[in-house]
Amino acid sequence: MTLVLDPPRARGPWTVAALCDRSVLHHGRSGAVWFVARKVPVAILLFDGTRLAAFDPAGRPLDPDGLEAVCPGVIRAMTGGSMGGQEGA
Repeated sequence: MTLVLDPPRARGPWTVAALCDRSVLHHGRSGAVWFVARKVPVAILLFDGTRLAAFDPAGRPLDPDGLEAVCPGVIRAMTGGSMGGQEGA
């Protein structure tokens, strides 16, 4: 699994982004090459300027610190570092 944060998008006071599992498989045989790519959202992140919230695609809450553990830098990318030591709080 390769987790990738899509570019965060700001609209009014909200910033939203999807954390996705991305993979590309390739194979070659008998002079032919083929690729299979997929990108599946695993979390939706919302930042309102003071609080970061995360949800799975079904809408269940996720712990932002847990996402940070598997995808380092996701909190800073979403908040611009503005949570000042309160990351995930």
